[in-house]
Amino acid sequence: MLDRRLRTHVALAAACLICSAASQAEEPLVPGAPTATSSAIPESEEGWQILEKGPVRIRAKARPGAQLPEMWVTATTSASVATVQEVLLDFTRFPQFMPYIVEARFVGEADKDGSRHVYARINPPVVTPRDYVARGWSDRLVNPDGSGEFRTHWVAAEGILPPQRGIVRLPKNEGVWHVFKGPDGATVIHYRGFVDPGGWIPGWLADLGNRSAVSDEIKAVVSESGRRARDAGASNPR
Repeated sequence: MLDRRLRTHVALAAACLICSAASQAEEPLVPGAPTATSSAIPESEEGWQILEKGPVRIRAKARPGAQLPEMWVTATTSASVATVQEVLLDFTRFPQFMPYIVEARFVGEADKDGSRHVYARINPPVVTPRDYVARGWSDRLVNPDGSGEFRTHWVAAEGILPPQRGIVRLPKNEGVWHVFKGPDGATVIHYRGFVDPGGWIPGWLADLGNRSAVSDEIKAVVSESGRRARDAGASNPR
């Protein structure tokens, strides 16, 4: 029973953490646009606890007054920055490759600053379904030739859609993705974010689930990016 509850929370947290969709306008984030508290990748690991090393590097940092810590995760892939960007901006297709996301859609049109509102519904087993509404910005996009880097950030949005009966609305969901080419030629993927799953979950279980969720999340992005890169290579043989 314990393992089942833990897997449930892991799936819930993983689904909640990925909210990177934003308008693909080529203009950068306009000055004065709202930013997430965790809207920058740290320059050092000072103050961060390393939870996992290896292909997926996970770090955590306590957040005052919050049950769960902020998470900072790093991974690499052989897929291009442009391919990872495509995956992270393909929000409406998240239900096809992210577990337990059963609905993902844009809400309204893009704002003048290029940001978009999104809605997602998560239906994990055992626990009450969750949903969220967030506003995302594409801060940087790759160049037409595929060079450059990708950066997007998002914050929870209130007053856009009313809560639905029987679904817990996530009170907090914010973060940033930053994708760029590393010195060894591999594509580096950084994720930093914070999510409050809402409702009541035992603290120790929520913490364990949060740690596993961010690993599963970035692995899903790496896997989907690799699949799309292989498909593109198969359709364009040399």
